Amino acid sequence: MKYIKSLSLLFTVMFILLFTFHISPTHAAFSDVEGHWAESDIKQLVNEGLLFGGYEDGSFNPNGQITRAEFVTVLSRILELEGANNPFQDKESAKWANDMIGGAVKTGVIDTSDFGNKFEPNKPITRQEMSKMIALALGKENEQFSFSLDVLNERVLLPFTDYNEIDKKDIPYIALANGTGIISGYPDDSFGLEKQAIRAEATVMFHRFMHVMNTEINDHYALKQYVEIAQNGHNLNNFAEGRTFKSLDDIQTTFDTGAFTTTIKSMIVYDLDNPNDPYRKMFNEYETEDIHGDMREKLKKKDRLPVAIQFDVKQAVKYKDWETDVGVRFGNFIGNPTDELARKFGYKTLTRDFIDKSDPEDRGLLHVEQIDNIYLIFGFYPKQSNNVSNDRIFYLSKEANSDGSVDYLQYSWLKENMSY
Repeated sequence: MKYIKSLSLLFTVMFILLFTFHISPTHAAFSDVEGHWAESDIKQLVNEGLLFGGYEDGSFNPNGQITRAEFVTVLSRILELEGANNPFQDKESAKWANDMIGGAVKTGVIDTSDFGNKFEPNKPITRQEMSKMIALALGKENEQFSFSLDVLNERVLLPFTDYNEIDKKDIPYIALANGTGIISGYPDDSFGLEKQAIRAEATVMFHRFMHVMNTEINDHYALKQYVEIAQNGHNLNNFAEGRTFKSLDDIQTTFDTGAFTTTIKSMIVYDLDNPNDPYRKMFNEYETEDIHGDMREKLKKKDRLPVAIQFDVKQAVKYKDWETDVGVRFGNFIGNPTDELARKFGYKTLTRDFIDKSDPEDRGLLHVEQIDNIYLIFGFYPKQSNNVSNDRIFYLSKEANSDGSVDYLQYSWLKENMSY
């Protein structure tokens, strides 16, 4: 039944594309799709024998713009929404779409607060607008996606170079649309919030949307990571074997040793070998030689996964130099993302400027008194059997205290404070 319904929906979309875009009857092949990034999606629909219109000159015009009215009309028909009164003041601008626009408003697929009194139906739709409408439509059709919209929040780090330009209130919608694979980023890893969408993008999105509608959160690797990070401040439970970790909201995350204070902000485990992992490209996508050697080999030898920990560190003991060995140091520290990656995706990491370069042992001794919202890569043990009690996350090195003791935060913190 799901397959039959899917075919029916696809036929409906193609029918709408044929008439709402004012184009000619179906062509078996198009003159302008060869080599286009959406070529496979377009051809797939043609090969399935579904009605898909092109222009009279035999072109598909994949890079032509799609308007808000056209996008809403197709989405409304897919959802089989009933028509309703268009509440916007500019309803005369696209009379043919009024019922569909009104129906989308009535069911919550269009958020009127985003547009004010005028919808401007003939204006090209942006990728941000498409993301929100698609996410709201998914939430309407599927309880699990409705739940996702309720829990997704600004904690979610989205893997786009323009992430910092996304309004916090829009993060849940983009996270859901991207996490389900309906809307992906561009080759340069940007999302393109304000870019005007084109017919090819819309075609691919509608195709994906219809296949996603009846799925679950666990069917989508990226969305599963986003949801857990939003709920817990970490995604450890998606990788842990034989144990469950509490939310960062429910445990102590700020530690004051007297020598230094640190606050754990988030913990993101990622899989270097999984091409679907949204975070590996942000931190270490390939075998990376850093100041501590080959990360991938280090992880494999100790049966670990990389975890990007975001935290603040403030030293109470002023840094001196490596000879006196005073300052915050890192234990079980695999490495930091390259400066290039950090700049590209707009986050902070431990650049060489923060480390004492004169230290012949290259121990990662910090020579700054405070760093906020920094990401570093440590090792996470997914298996319960691993003995991690002596692994230090970071610590203030010897001679820092008057009695010669060392202050440190061990990985045992994970076991004692986080696991059930």
